[in-house]
Amino acid sequence: MVQLAGADTKLPRINEVVWLLEKFDPDALETLKSQYPEDSDLLTSGIRLGGKSASSESGTRVRSAAALKGLTRGISVCEQTIPEIRRRLKRAGSLRFASEVVTVVAGASIFTVLATNFQNAVRYAVASLALFGSLLALTATYFGGTLHSSGSGLLDYYKELIDCQIDAKQILQELEVWRRSDLTDSSIESAIRESNEICSRIMKASSLAS
Repeated sequence: MVQLAGADTKLPRINEVVWLLEKFDPDALETLKSQYPEDSDLLTSGIRLGGKSASSESGTRVRSAAALKGLTRGISVCEQTIPEIRRRLKRAGSLRFASEVVTVVAGASIFTVLATNFQNAVRYAVASLALFGSLLALTATYFGGTLHSSGSGLLDYYKELIDCQIDAKQILQELEVWRRSDLTDSSIESAIRESNEICSRIMKASSLAS
């Protein structure tokens, strides 16, 4: 039998949670494995062959614990990445403004007047300014992330990480309430499933924004 980490025909997967912890908080993942040694297969990324499946109760328990740690670390990733993206967006905005100023200057009518007496010098000056303005615009585009092969810009990842942070905090609160109440109904399974999806979104947005 071939299964992905956290896969089960009845219980929600936590493979994205596990991958996020492996990348950003491997110590927390090892702590989970020591706390749930019988279910350590669920906390191993990639493909696993054979092995026993966790019972419904223990499977929900280990999944909810992993989701809690995954969301907690995911929120930290958002908190670290969002300010850096904000700085890059401000830098791109400044460069874009500078490029527009240079473009306006290069096209100013005063150069037409000067060209009557200094034709060659003015021609070189205008060409140089136009080139400089284009380079500034290209640099601004680069810092803005719009050259990424995915077709999305840095602003898109910025918004996505903010949304992920909000969603993660909400689900985290729900998981903490359910775990304190020792609930194992379909509600907590839904929260685990959403946790896995949020971790996937955080992994994607943070990697593309870097």
